[in-house]
Amino acid sequence: MLHAEVLALQETLGISYKDASHRLYLAELEKLKVADEKYKAFKNLGNRLGKFVDDINEDFIQSPDDNLEADADAAAKDTADK
Repeated sequence: MLHAEVLALQETLGISYKDASHRLYLAELEKLKVADEKYKAFKNLGNRLGKFVDDINEDFIQSPDDNLEADADAAAKDTADK
């Protein structure tokens, strides 16, 4: 399959087999570089989104102990009001 691509490129551009294979190699190398950059970008984005969600959770979610104390205080206040 790769050999066929090299031959097709060789015939299309009228270059040597060596030059055609080198061009295909460089094209594949560029594809890998772009894929690696995309992977790193999405990994970074995932890490940043995860940190953002964790920060939001820390702001809005209380520990169970805090909820028990708040419930006890509310119950005491309701009893005192009656």
